[in-house]
Amino acid sequence: MLALNAAQDNLASSKSRRFWLLTWLRFVLASLITVLLSLLYGADKGSDALSPAGVAALYTLTSLTALWGLYYAKLPWEQQLFGQLLVDVVLIALLVSSLGGGAGGYAILFMMPIAASASLLSWTTALLICSISVIALLVDGLRRALLNNVNVDWVLLGLLGFTGYALMAILRFTAQRTENIEEKARVAHTQAQMVQELSEQQLTEDTVGWLVLDENCTVRLLNSPTRNLAWQAGYLLEAGKTITAESPLAPWLVALKHSSEISIQWPTQQAKQDAQGTVQLETLHIKSSVLPSLNGLIALTLELGSTRLARTRDMHLAAMGRLSASIAHEIRNPLAAISQAAELLQESKHLTGADEPLLAMVMANTARIDRIVHNLLAWSRGANASPVVFHPHTLVAQLAQQIGVGLGLKPDQLSIEPALAALGEVQFDEDHVYQILSNLLSNAARYASGAPSSIHLAFKPRGRFVTLLVLDDGPPVAATVAAHLFEPFQTASKQGTGLGLFLCREYAQANQGGLQLLTRSGEHTAGSAWVSPPYTKAFALNMPLTGLN
Repeated sequence: MLALNAAQDNLASSKSRRFWLLTWLRFVLASLITVLLSLLYGADKGSDALSPAGVAALYTLTSLTALWGLYYAKLPWEQQLFGQLLVDVVLIALLVSSLGGGAGGYAILFMMPIAASASLLSWTTALLICSISVIALLVDGLRRALLNNVNVDWVLLGLLGFTGYALMAILRFTAQRTENIEEKARVAHTQAQMVQELSEQQLTEDTVGWLVLDENCTVRLLNSPTRNLAWQAGYLLEAGKTITAESPLAPWLVALKHSSEISIQWPTQQAKQDAQGTVQLETLHIKSSVLPSLNGLIALTLELGSTRLARTRDMHLAAMGRLSASIAHEIRNPLAAISQAAELLQESKHLTGADEPLLAMVMANTARIDRIVHNLLAWSRGANASPVVFHPHTLVAQLAQQIGVGLGLKPDQLSIEPALAALGEVQFDEDHVYQILSNLLSNAARYASGAPSSIHLAFKPRGRFVTLLVLDDGPPVAATVAAHLFEPFQTASKQGTGLGLFLCREYAQANQGGLQLLTRSGEHTAGSAWVSPPYTKAFALNMPLTGLN
C-alpha cells in the first residue's frame, strides 16, 4: 500500500481520460449510425412505427449533450458515464425494435454500453448495465411474440444475452488486471520519487530512521530503523497506517507543528532499568522537512542521541584520519633522512663518549616517530586481510619468541602454554597476527611486574573460535579506561598514540575474529574465569577455525 492515495488518484485520472475519449467516440459512432440509417431508410418508419433514422438522430443528440456535459457539467465522470450508458441502453432498445428486433442483427449495438461499463466502471455497475440490456432485448422479444404474433428466435436471443454477460465478465476481468498493474506501477514510481527526494536531502542513511506522511497523517513510506523504534515502544508502524490521536507517535506531530526539530524521551533496546525498575529512556531527535516535488508530503527523520553522537564522532575520526595520514606522509621522508644520518654518525670514528647518549636519544625518538607514522598510515589505509590456514600454537610460539627478544624480555618472563591437540587449525592473516601479538606483548611488558611468567600466553577452544589469551600481572585496567580502550587516540601512556589497540581490533575484525579485554572481576566482559591469580587481566584474540569464518 505504499503511496496508495497517490496511485489511486493517478488511476482515477487515467480512467477519466478514457471516459473523455469514450464520450467523443460515442458521438462519432452515433453520427455515423444516423447518416447510415438516413441513407438506408430516410424518413420511412420501421416495424414499430418508429423511424430508425429518427431514433438514431435522437441518439446523436444525446451524444452531443454528453459532450457538453464533458466540459461544463460538475458531476463526477463516473455519474456522467452511468447516465450516458442508461440512455444508450434505452435508445439502442428503441433502435433495435424499429429495425425488427433482436433477430435483425442490430442487437449487437447493446455490446457498446456493456463494453464501456465493463472497461471503466465497477463490477456491480457493469453487471447492472449488462442485465438491463439483456432484459430490454428479452422484453422486446416477448412483446413481439404476444402483441404482434411474431415467431421469436429465443435461442438467438439467449445466445445474445449469454454473449453480453460473457463479454462483460471478460472485459471487467481484463480491466481489473490492467488497473492493478497500473496501480502497482504508479505506486513504484511514487515510491521511487520519494526515495530520490529523501536521498537528495541525505535522509536515507541506514542508521537514521525516516518516514513520509501525507496530509492525513498516513504513513506513505518508512525504513527499518523507524519500524524498529516504533516496535520498541510497543507500536506497530507500517506503510499505509494512519497515526491517530491515540497513537504514541501523535505527540510528535503536535510538537512538530510549532517547531521543525524536537527532542523527546523514547524507550529503546539500549534503555536500562535503574534499581527501582524504572526504564531509563533515551533521547530521540525528530526533524521534519517538506518534499516539494511530491505535493508537499512531510518527511520525518528520527535519530537516537547515541547514534547521533557516534555518527558525529565517526565523521570527526574520518577527518582526523585523513589529516593524520597527510601529515604522516610529509614526515616520513625527513624522518628517514634523520634516521640514516644518525646511523652514519654512529659509525663515525670521531664520536666521543659524551655524544653517544645524545645519539642514542636521537635514534630512540626517531624509532618512536617512525612507529607513530606507521600506525597513522595503517589506520588511514584500513585493515585488508589475506587469511591463511595454520596451527595457532605453532605460529604464535614462534612469533612470541621473536617479539620477546625485540622487547628485551627476560627468558623466563614470558611463558607459553603447551600445545593442545584439540585446538584445530585457524584462518587468519599471519602479518595481522604478528601486528596484534607485538602490540599486546608490548603493552604487557610495559605494565607487568617482570617476575618469571609475569606474561603468559594461553589457548582456549571457544565455539567456532580458538582464543589466544595474553595475560599479565600488571595493575588492573580502570573501568573508565576500559570503556574507551579500543577507540582511536585513547591512551594512558605518555609515549603512546592511542592507535595500537584500535588497529589490533580492526585487524581481528577484518579476519572475522575479535579482540576483547578480560579482567579477573569480570566487570568488562564475559570469560573472566580464564583470568586467575597471579594475573589481573588478559586480552583475548578470537581466531576463527578453518572453514567456519
